[in-house]
Amino acid sequence: MDEVSQSVVSFRFTNGARGESSISDVYFQDGAFLGVSNLIQQGTLFVDSPGNLPGGGTMNPVFNATRAFAADLGASPAAGIESGRDFLEVRFTLINNSTFADVLAALGSGDLRVGMFVRPVGGGPGGESFVSMDGVVMPLPPAAWAGLSGLAAVGLLAFVRRRQAN
Repeated sequence: MDEVSQSVVSFRFTNGARGESSISDVYFQDGAFLGVSNLIQQGTLFVDSPGNLPGGGTMNPVFNATRAFAADLGASPAAGIESGRDFLEVRFTLINNSTFADVLAALGSGDLRVGMFVRPVGGGPGGESFVSMDGVVMPLPPAAWAGLSGLAAVGLLAFVRRRQAN
């Protein structure tokens, strides 16, 4: 996550998994921090989606997506973030007088959670959900929902770098 300016924060998603996987959906449960968003992408085609994180309803507390972005899988079943050259950057306007420090604190406390769904490249069956919880990215327990493929995806969200406002 980067601070782009005093009123804009950016989340950048890349795929550092060792297996053949594609990040196909990204979800935010943001409370009252994040406003209008802008997508910047390379090698991907993500669009706004009304969906919720698969398995998010089985979490405690429940994950209810405020904003969701899904890869347009019409062209390819693996149209998401597949390799080191692919990325999705989601920029949000901070609202309600929120600051970058507020967003970092919310990530650490779990008041702001980020989730993603990772599927096998080639559109095979299954997939796995990951969510940030208390500042750490972790998979949802396999027992939380059926049909997981057992992907060995690595935590893919970086929250630590802060860019100075220009």
